[in-house]
Amino acid sequence: MLGATGSSTRGTLKVKWLNGATAGNLLSSVEYMLKPARTTFQSFPQYNFDDPSILFYSETASMFEGSVDESGNASVIFNPGDEIRAPGMMNAVFTAKVAEKGGDESITQAVYKYAPYKIFAGIELPDLRGSDRMLFTDRENKVNIVTVDPKGNPVNTETEINIYRISYSWWWESDQEDLASYISNNIYKPVISSKVVTSGGKGSFNFKIPRNDWGRYLIRVSIPGGHATGRIVLIDWPWEYGMKGNAEGATLLSINTDKEKYKPGEEVKLSFPAPENSRIIVTLENSTTVVEEIRAIGQKGNSVVTFKARPEMSPNVYANVTVIQPHAQTLNDMPMRLYGVVPVMVEDPETRLEPVITMPNQLRSGQQFEVKVSEARKKPMSYTLAIVDEGLLNITGFRTPDPWNYFYAREALGVRTWDLYDMVLGAFGGTLDRLLATGGDEALIDRAANKAQRFIPVVKFLGPFTLGQGKTETHSITLPQYTGSVRAMVIAGNDRAYGFTEKSVPVKDPLMILATAPRVVSPGEKVALPVTLFIQKENINSVNLTVEGNELVSFDETSLTIAVAGAGEKDVDFPFTAGDKTGIATIKLKASGGGETAVYDIELDVRSPNPPETRAELRILKPGERWETSFNPFGMEGTNSATLETSLLPSVNLGKRLSYLIEYPHGCTEQIISAAFPQIWLNELSASDTADAKKAQQNIIEAISKMVTRQMNNGGLALWPGNYQPDNWVTSYAGHFMAEAERKGYTIPQDFRRKWTSYQKSAAQDWRSDPKFMQTANDQAYRLFTLALAGSPERGAMNRLRESPDLPQVARWLLAAAFATSGRPEASGELLDMRNLETEKEYSGYFYGSPLRDKSIILYTMATLKKEEEALPLLRSVCDELNSETWFSTQSVSWGLFSYMKFAELISPGGTGEAAF
Repeated sequence: MLGATGSSTRGTLKVKWLNGATAGNLLSSVEYMLKPARTTFQSFPQYNFDDPSILFYSETASMFEGSVDESGNASVIFNPGDEIRAPGMMNAVFTAKVAEKGGDESITQAVYKYAPYKIFAGIELPDLRGSDRMLFTDRENKVNIVTVDPKGNPVNTETEINIYRISYSWWWESDQEDLASYISNNIYKPVISSKVVTSGGKGSFNFKIPRNDWGRYLIRVSIPGGHATGRIVLIDWPWEYGMKGNAEGATLLSINTDKEKYKPGEEVKLSFPAPENSRIIVTLENSTTVVEEIRAIGQKGNSVVTFKARPEMSPNVYANVTVIQPHAQTLNDMPMRLYGVVPVMVEDPETRLEPVITMPNQLRSGQQFEVKVSEARKKPMSYTLAIVDEGLLNITGFRTPDPWNYFYAREALGVRTWDLYDMVLGAFGGTLDRLLATGGDEALIDRAANKAQRFIPVVKFLGPFTLGQGKTETHSITLPQYTGSVRAMVIAGNDRAYGFTEKSVPVKDPLMILATAPRVVSPGEKVALPVTLFIQKENINSVNLTVEGNELVSFDETSLTIAVAGAGEKDVDFPFTAGDKTGIATIKLKASGGGETAVYDIELDVRSPNPPETRAELRILKPGERWETSFNPFGMEGTNSATLETSLLPSVNLGKRLSYLIEYPHGCTEQIISAAFPQIWLNELSASDTADAKKAQQNIIEAISKMVTRQMNNGGLALWPGNYQPDNWVTSYAGHFMAEAERKGYTIPQDFRRKWTSYQKSAAQDWRSDPKFMQTANDQAYRLFTLALAGSPERGAMNRLRESPDLPQVARWLLAAAFATSGRPEASGELLDMRNLETEKEYSGYFYGSPLRDKSIILYTMATLKKEEEALPLLRSVCDELNSETWFSTQSVSWGLFSYMKFAELISPGGTGEAAF
């Protein structure tokens, strides 16, 4: 633990290669970030040691920059200062970066506990049980206090107790609250102050709140000039006082369990206040159904209801408690009905598997080794075995998956309850606003700032396998030429039981090579290839190192003899020159010495640093005319090509525009669809060879698969993976693509179609016309058209949109297409004026739009309506824009191309021609 003996702590940075070799004299840096952690001490589990009134903001601070010594060590000092206002214990997240001599950088993180205070104060309210947060007025309420050092040892000191009345908020119903987010110091109202000196690290304090001062209070214990802690409680009238004049939430029932977690067969006790002789109804509910119902009679004071935990209650059930008094009772003035919900956690030990990996503690590349898999309690199981390069895993901080945590995570309450009591019989009612927290995830380490890949990755995935009861399976594995460390991971399952295990093992050879090549080089560029030799054998005195490459790389020297003095590392450079054309250069290094041999292979791109350039010439041939031309190829050898396009339709610069879409670094859903959409018609439009046709087919299938992964649970599609909200235009765009692909014979997953249709229909029904946001009519019209194209027209929404005044032109055309597609051409004709093919400029920028995109939508619609002659002027306009050198977005180019291709379906092929280079 850091900080326990003072604010300054000295440490050592130790740098090693993944293979265990010392990495000396390398530039390094260390920075840290402090993040709040829950403060707990084993001897005082019931006490709270965190201050709810402090909100701590994390910042990164530098603590070391320089070079490690030849042994790979450097002294570092951690000193965050004495002015940190922290709620309690902190986690110090250290990020170390090391620059390799070859130019790469390795990054790792480590986490240590940090105690910002020498003494910590803890508070306990013995009158509270479990998660209950209510005390009573007109009673002596006790506050227990402890003071300890960072290791949890009792310390005697003076403490200050301040009780503040704070503004009332329903946040007291939440399991986790952030006091600083809704309370500021200027509304704190201290009502009681006192001092207590702890003896043996313990002390106590009693206080009483009058009945008319009921409300919400912050009880805060602080050490002068040091740590503070506190609890927020509701202090309210006792039940026997009856109902208050302003009793918000009086129908809410506070329920407690006697334990945080239960095993099957253990007795669960629910305790809660209930009027004497009242009727108690307890339903045990999970994510799908009501598991059990219990009825009881209320006892005077605190009522207790018990039941047995059963395996089918795992991972949790919710106890829904309703307390009802006779309607005509006059013994108290309490509400006629109270209710509450509490989660009950059940963990079945039989649902856990404990797989065991037995393998050598050190491996050699190229040599076979055995991995034995068994189960610690000799249970049968099915499992998979993976052996993966740790450098690869550490890029994203990958953790071995724990299937038990996934399948037995706390489940949300899935049973919906409608409460009509207040509307029918309620003598007094309130509202239930209980927040049931479903748990969270630790966001301590920044996974984006972890170790970078430095070695050729090794990935071995085997299985699934079935292991019999009491058996051990043996697997023989050989790793390729590799230097570093691998992690063996076993994921196991059997019926309702799950488990995992892992083991990290270094891969070391007596002689190893690491070369760091640039990611890309330009033709003719001179580059030095840094090579590091690792020698792990004492009797190696010299190493012969050779290098060879393909035609895209030439070395000044191809062999070196290096003298070494036993175990250690040596750095050398091999200067080389890239070839005069582009492609993939391959380099092979081979080291030999002392009877040992090591090989290392590298591939790198040789590519031009200049942007691609396209030159085009357009000619229109009359019937019987012949045309010949000649041209001089330009650009670098290996990067230039020529394409001849012939078409009965005007040229659309298909090669250039389609290449732009396909080669664009697509990432978002809109860009993926835009790249694939025109390829649906590509084989029909062009005289592509079999290879091009197959590639287009693969691209479309891949796009369909990606659409399925981007679909959210509600059926909409996210623009980027991980987005929480669907994008409505992209959802329609994806459905449009899927419908046209299916029309051309591609298979669309039925589950995708079902969820997409449900989302589109719901969105169509919810849409309302708003004169201030008329651009949304374009979105609605596109949604209705894609539903009609998919065979599920939403006719009511179509009729409502048709009656909307001042519809934008794009909306009119898309709605007309929807009516025509769904079998109502007369409604389609009423919407359109073929003399007006213009669109409103003020709407063209919405929904990934542009004037070209909007023209293309109209062209596509006219092709759908089979308005061939009327569409010809618009076709020429779209082609002229695509033939220009103007830049267009992926959406505009895609719509332009596939609207052109849609129109091409109307043209019957006639005549023949010949073209040749």
